[in-house]
Amino acid sequence: MKKLLLVTLCFISLVANAQESIPKGITISKESLSELANMSNEIMKLLLFPDKREEALKRQETLIEKYKEHQFTLEDFDNLQFTSAKDFNYSKTIRLVFYPSLDRISKERSVNGARAAYLKMSYYPYDESKNGKYDNEIKKVKLFEECTNHAAFAELVSGDNKFASSIFSSLQMLNSNAVKQTHLLDGIYSALKLNKSFEVSRGAVDVFKVISSNNLGLAKDSVEAFRKLISSKTKEAIDSIETYPEKYAANERIVNKIKSSYVFLNSSFAKGEFLNNPAPEIEFIWCSNADIKRLSDTKGKVTIIDFWATWCGPCVRSFGNMRELQERYKDYQVTIIGVTSIQGSHTDRKNNIKVDTKGDPDKEISYMPSFIKDMDITWNIAFSKGNVFSSLYGVTGIPHVVIIDAKGDVRYNGINPNSEPAHEAKKIDALLQEAGLPFPVNPMSKKQQ
Repeated sequence: MKKLLLVTLCFISLVANAQESIPKGITISKESLSELANMSNEIMKLLLFPDKREEALKRQETLIEKYKEHQFTLEDFDNLQFTSAKDFNYSKTIRLVFYPSLDRISKERSVNGARAAYLKMSYYPYDESKNGKYDNEIKKVKLFEECTNHAAFAELVSGDNKFASSIFSSLQMLNSNAVKQTHLLDGIYSALKLNKSFEVSRGAVDVFKVISSNNLGLAKDSVEAFRKLISSKTKEAIDSIETYPEKYAANERIVNKIKSSYVFLNSSFAKGEFLNNPAPEIEFIWCSNADIKRLSDTKGKVTIIDFWATWCGPCVRSFGNMRELQERYKDYQVTIIGVTSIQGSHTDRKNNIKVDTKGDPDKEISYMPSFIKDMDITWNIAFSKGNVFSSLYGVTGIPHVVIIDAKGDVRYNGINPNSEPAHEAKKIDALLQEAGLPFPVNPMSKKQQ
């Protein structure tokens, strides 16, 4: 109680000082900025309690009124990170205080103006009401479009790696329905053409994943244009790595991601040629079935690939469904392979412990036979040479199931194995029948709800 009283008295003291005039057009002192940050933090804390909401909103109004006439600079905004406002990204009070100045600066036909336009979009003071949620999404996309149309946007993107990278990664956070109502993607395409940054290139593939998603519904030629552009920019980044290897020596993880992205961008999956085409080969460094050295060894059978890992809870929860499918098709020309890769650790589910195996693939593999026994795995398990998050198969999350027909063509991709197994069985039965192979006469019964 005493602590709360002290905090309240301190805040009242700060508010009393709010009557002092704030000079215009100059960088605010660090002391005043810290005061602003502290007051905003207190308001954020009060807003967590419904019975304190009215008081918090009054304090917010007082703070906004104090700084209403002050013309903040971008330097002020940068200096927020050096105050106690560590969560200023989420503070609506900070957003409301700074937004008018960001809006003013964004009108300048300069790099600072373009940067302010981006910040204005990023720190838009959102409407917290339920009805305002979609309106927020629409407004944010329109502000993003305004940013890409700024006179100095090209200069900002080509000269500031940090903001260019943020601009592209922000696309993933936008509402796809809202994006479809604007010409934002035209600006993104133009910005990507200007990009020559190593930092930006590592995230550009994520832009393509947004562009190519069914949610946006872009025409195939538009998606292909983005793919070719991002692929060429990614290749430029790889060329710079190979030309100046010492420059990127400390960024091995990032370098590997860029190289993996390039493989993905030129895969049949990224080109929209994945389904109904030959499944990319997968080489195995270990398999519980010694007869299976690579995926093509299963050709002639309907093959189910389940990408998974021992640390993945949803993967383990799907084992029951996999076990049912294995039981149904044990006497038919069907092969199920749970494909993982070296992870640098092994999760022992029976004893609830995680074992560090970093740098020792043989040690990690040695745990798998006992894991198979402990988890009653009745299907094949294999370690692939490549990453379980396979670029060639478009695996961005696990579990991820692929069904391949007897000819070796991919027929279904991205199935969730935690769904009703009878749905997968229906697909498998049809593929067996199509290949002229024996198949179960009776459909698989659905689980009781």
